[in-house]
Amino acid sequence: MATHSFPTPYGALEKKIETSFGKIPVDLIGQFLVDARESFPNEFGAWLIWDDRSKQLRYQAMHSIEAGPAYLAAIRPDLEDHESLAVNLHSHARLKAFFSSEDNRDDRHEVKISGVIGSLDKDQPTAAFRICTGGVFIDLDVQNLLPTLR
Repeated sequence: MATHSFPTPYGALEKKIETSFGKIPVDLIGQFLVDARESFPNEFGAWLIWDDRSKQLRYQAMHSIEAGPAYLAAIRPDLEDHESLAVNLHSHARLKAFFSSEDNRDDRHEVKISGVIGSLDKDQPTAAFRICTGGVFIDLDVQNLLPTLR
């Protein structure tokens, strides 16, 4: 099958996703790991909230209504008009990081980055991240998004 190329008026096209905050800051992931390990063996959740005024992310732990080793029900944080959910994090305690069918249902109506960190009983946790955009999920390369997890 032949491939065709054609000139574009603005240069070459490339796949690219950029966020206002760049990579997720190491200190926010570190805080999540501390909190998730304190909640172990139960799941834990937190948000990284983008503040459009300060142009920074802030960490907000979610209040758990009910949590166990394989489920989490939590209260979503209230946001100011200048704030928005940027990254929704939850842990999988002993389980490896993956997106469950419940995660797919929870993520289908929002635009955000969703992250799962698992294997918290191991020296090296596992992680899975994706962009969620109205029911379309794009897996992200964790190595380019996060600092090394410990």
